[in-house]
Amino acid sequence: MHKKKRNQNEPLPFQLVKIFAKNYPRVWEYCDTFYKGKGKGLPRWNDLCVLPIAATLAIMGNYPIESIDEMSVFPAECAALYAWRRYKEIFTFDGDLAEMLLEQSDDIEVPLEVLYALPYPCIWIETDTKQGFFTWFENDIRTQIMELRILAFSNEYKQPLSFVLHLKEGWTVSGGIKDAVKSIPHISSVYIEKTTKIISGLLQLILYLCAVNRDVEENAHQKVITSRSKTPSAPKDVYREIRKWDVGYRVGNAIRQYKSEKVNQLELQDQKNIDEQSYPGSNKSTSKRPHARRGHYHHYWIGSKKDGTRKMILKWTAPTFINGGTKDVIPTRHNVK
Repeated sequence: MHKKKRNQNEPLPFQLVKIFAKNYPRVWEYCDTFYKGKGKGLPRWNDLCVLPIAATLAIMGNYPIESIDEMSVFPAECAALYAWRRYKEIFTFDGDLAEMLLEQSDDIEVPLEVLYALPYPCIWIETDTKQGFFTWFENDIRTQIMELRILAFSNEYKQPLSFVLHLKEGWTVSGGIKDAVKSIPHISSVYIEKTTKIISGLLQLILYLCAVNRDVEENAHQKVITSRSKTPSAPKDVYREIRKWDVGYRVGNAIRQYKSEKVNQLELQDQKNIDEQSYPGSNKSTSKRPHARRGHYHHYWIGSKKDGTRKMILKWTAPTFINGGTKDVIPTRHNVK
């Protein structure tokens, strides 16, 4: 099948939507038919799930797919793209914040329920223009279990990487990852370790977007361009439908300021050590070098069970810089609506 080339000036998820539609003619029409059949001849599914993979599996039968790789990718990619094209939300992480979050990738002992605070049912998360991932909600029609799906694309991968988290009540994110990895057949302990590390890292970015104090602002340049139809259920797949969000740029600036101050402090400290070695009688200081206490998540309940307003809240506690010029915790904002 002919593969359409990407327009390198367009966001990667937008490219993927256009390529998929070119490779699989009328695919969105088939998806619309299933979507409109929800509760009308077809089972109902959770509203957070735009289109279940059970539907895209059936849609796959309309195409002469013979490759095993294509068979394994089509259902999840079709579901992710169909959901994303309705929202077209792109969250671009500041590189320094993303790096800092990845450093706390073992901080995943938080309840899976917090993931329901994802800003939209399907979003694209990127750390640069060449790679990123979709994350969206899936409702398994057979088991009725809700899932958080991840489909990661990169120029480094021949095929997108797909992960599934079962959103079981009472489970933690850590337990969900272990359950997801365990369900992959015929894998080695090395692959389990590598996969767990990848999922944990991606989930740090997802969890940050679920936090009530996330630092997110609409991209000023794209905001001027963005113009959407009054009927989101019938997207035209044009560039102006895309909305972009800048994630952590105020935080990133604080991190970069700290790094710059840290370098200056270390240079001064090294010079002081040289002076003290050259002049043994000089005054010696025992002050600690500048460093950062890493960030972490914590969660708590708000609302009441009696009136049905009780829900779980996730908050990211930003790192604290010690013995540097940057004071207190990093500022945050949460402007996503």
